Amino acid sequence: VAENTGLDRNTEKYSGKANPYVIRKAPFRIFDPFQPVTSPIVADSATMALRLEIPIDSISPPGEYTHRIRLDFGDHVEVLEFVVIVHRAMVPPVERSTISYINWHNLDNICSAHGVEKWSEPFWGMLSKYAQTMARGRQNAFWFIWGDFFTFDSAGNVSAFRRDLLERYIRVFLRSGFKTIHGAPFIGRRNWTSSDMLLAVQGADGVEVVPVSEKGKRMISQMATRIIAVMKENRWDGQWLQGVFDEPTDEFVDRYRELVGLLRGLKKDIRILEATMTTNVSGIVNIWCPQVQEYQANREFFDKRKAAGDKVWVYTCLSPGGPWVNRLLDMERLRQVYIGWGLAKYDLQGFLHWGLNFHTDKPFEELVRYHMEGQFLPAGDSHILYPMRDGPLSSHRFESHRIGMEDYELLAQLKSHDAPRAQQ
Repeated sequence: VAENTGLDRNTEKYSGKANPYVIRKAPFRIFDPFQPVTSPIVADSATMALRLEIPIDSISPPGEYTHRIRLDFGDHVEVLEFVVIVHRAMVPPVERSTISYINWHNLDNICSAHGVEKWSEPFWGMLSKYAQTMARGRQNAFWFIWGDFFTFDSAGNVSAFRRDLLERYIRVFLRSGFKTIHGAPFIGRRNWTSSDMLLAVQGADGVEVVPVSEKGKRMISQMATRIIAVMKENRWDGQWLQGVFDEPTDEFVDRYRELVGLLRGLKKDIRILEATMTTNVSGIVNIWCPQVQEYQANREFFDKRKAAGDKVWVYTCLSPGGPWVNRLLDMERLRQVYIGWGLAKYDLQGFLHWGLNFHTDKPFEELVRYHMEGQFLPAGDSHILYPMRDGPLSSHRFESHRIGMEDYELLAQLKSHDAPRAQQ
């Protein structure tokens, strides 16, 4: 951890303000990824942290169970005893979870970190390992990027649609217990200070495409028509949410409205999920996703949107810092647990984070990484899984987040028959 999280966002260098809400002052090293071990364990340093996990099967009878671990080190023997209390209450399997949870993943990083070629058979095997690890963390929503499955000619007409790849890709995640298919936003900014909107898919000429242009609308319509057919013919309509433009702000609202209108002209009931940075998109989005601090500052507005039939998720990213809940490496692990508690407390319907595996080629070392325009991402923001050659590793933060999402499910069960107790 080369720099501490900022008091407001990014790192402390962003605003020059010291952040007192950190567990340690940077620079420091910290245990985060978990590597599975088998006996005998060989220590390669003076300090080693071990985590014990005792899985509880869904058919295990309630009661107390004693587990013992014997540690032999030279002539020294230590026996550790753990008593596990199994309760009647049960966390539902991920496919029956009642809260939505997504981390965006990077396919190119999966390929480069594990030495597989995109769409090859080894790729599909590695993607399945990622899906299984994500589901273990109780992630039940996943994204797909439109541009991965389309190519265009220079006029902006679809020259190829890899429907077979898209269907296979989606089934990898559905087989692992996922139930929500999130079409990634297909429009972006040139940079954060720009008012330009650019289509994330280019024509064969490599020229940037403005989405509200005639060519841009044609490309969007041709992609959307094919995506809609895939969802309908596979009966995935009810599971599909679509993003358009990540983090829309006020200056983009009119163009954003026009583009959502284009999609609704092709599918009237398409559901739009967006990480929103403006409240001026009522009637355009169906699932709002503000940052946690913006939700709390505008809670009355979002409660009204829920009353009107919209859903509200929340997200964290390079902000907020300071005392807020987030998943950064210089924050207490309880903050990741508290994400689930916050969702339960405020009756929210989902959580989103952008950084499952957006690491550099040094995922264990470069935890504070360059972002853009002189900004650095705070430690751990870019990734919560770590790549080893044969697959992804979970982490303290990912497991803590999982515990919080399990707590959400238990609180939801309690709330259904004793709401005051759940609130307490």
